[in-house]
Amino acid sequence: MLVAESSGRYRAAFAFGPLDDVSAYSPEYRPFDNSNPKEVELRSPVYWLDSVSSPLFVIEGADLPGNLDALKSLQRRSTNANIHFLAVPGMSHFSVLAPMNELIANKIIHDTGPTTNLSISTEEIQQLR
Repeated sequence: MLVAESSGRYRAAFAFGPLDDVSAYSPEYRPFDNSNPKEVELRSPVYWLDSVSSPLFVIEGADLPGNLDALKSLQRRSTNANIHFLAVPGMSHFSVLAPMNELIANKIIHDTGPTTNLSISTEEIQQLR
């Protein structure tokens, strides 16, 4: 998500299961000064949602284990029409990856116009199960 929040040069971006605030990660996954609130803020997507200027698809499985609460938190905080939040029913943080990757790859291959025209429908997601 941070890449999509820092640059509009991509046709679209896809983020699987991100946390809204990186302070929720275990210390071994935070190789920076955790005691510095600015360091945490700079790495936490929830603070930069307004800066997304290209389509961003935030994807998470709706079943445990997963980061569904973080996806919902991001969705509540976002007013950015470029960001699309997808909670995939019947899948977890781990099981959603392969089927969604296949769907996304197919979408990317067929998105050949001068501007991005990517979308993922509820029906397409339901067919993944």
